[in-house]
Amino acid sequence: MRAAVTPLACWCPFTDEMDEYVDEVVVDREWSDEIKSSSITHSEHGGTPEKSGSNHLAGTNTDRESLAIHPESCWGISPVLVFLRWRAWPLILSFFSTPFLDEKSEAHYVKENWFMRKNLALFSSAFLIVNWVFGIAFVPTPVVLMDKIFFYGLAPALTFPIIPMVMYDWPRDRRILYQIFLVTSVWIWSVYQVLFIYLCGNYKPSTSRFTCGGKDFLSMFYYTSGLQTIALFGLKLHRFPAMLGALVFFLLSCVLIIPEHVAFTRNIVNFACFQGFLLYVHYMRENSERRLYSLRDQLKVQFRATQKAQVNERKAADSKRRLTS
Repeated sequence: MRAAVTPLACWCPFTDEMDEYVDEVVVDREWSDEIKSSSITHSEHGGTPEKSGSNHLAGTNTDRESLAIHPESCWGISPVLVFLRWRAWPLILSFFSTPFLDEKSEAHYVKENWFMRKNLALFSSAFLIVNWVFGIAFVPTPVVLMDKIFFYGLAPALTFPIIPMVMYDWPRDRRILYQIFLVTSVWIWSVYQVLFIYLCGNYKPSTSRFTCGGKDFLSMFYYTSGLQTIALFGLKLHRFPAMLGALVFFLLSCVLIIPEHVAFTRNIVNFACFQGFLLYVHYMRENSERRLYSLRDQLKVQFRATQKAQVNERKAADSKRRLTS
């Protein structure tokens, strides 16, 4: 890099004469490499605090390139496609996934956050077993074959394995398999209620395959709201599979129940609004946790730098004392 300085006269106050002129100052230095190296400060786990800030999440990065129109692709045909690809799609991605750009920081955050909430996940998985026990104890009579298959076969097969998964850190180490199993275990209760209402002909007796018995189905929206909340905040269920589970219930209700009982639409609208609000609360909580982690990481780096500076000052003082003694 070259920095040119305009001709400047140097005046000496003792001689009242002008010193020789400086025509040009040439600095041969590679600033780009130094800036890159000096702007990266690693903490103990190798994370980058500058990249760990809340404004450096992958879903919130809005640089000029991402907002520009790309005429070479099919997305630049119309302004609507440009808006969907370069504005709406990044917002959707940032809502469902907000990782740090630095992989080491993300791995350390996932590990730290999991071990801080592992006890809560164990209690939450135990609650799912309690929920199954209550379902067995209070199942209305007469118990049909569909109830026996669900309560004595399908439900325990999808409930009991969650405890060993949590104990052996599957939410951290095998996240995809754990998310698929967990969202199935949580939403199978709500889907079963919808299917039972349709098959027993609760709102249209002419389509009945078997009797509904004494079931009133008041617990259906407890399963949709309570179990979903426990899975999101206690069992580390991600927002995207949680949304997919809610979407499956919503579509089944619209296809199987609403055509037979239009008044059920009010319940479905309330369900959709609550699920959207619940996902938004979970999103805001995760953002707050990530910002708090970034602050702790930066504080840790500054504390270590202060300690090193104090050690160097003591060494310098000791060296000066030995030289002057």
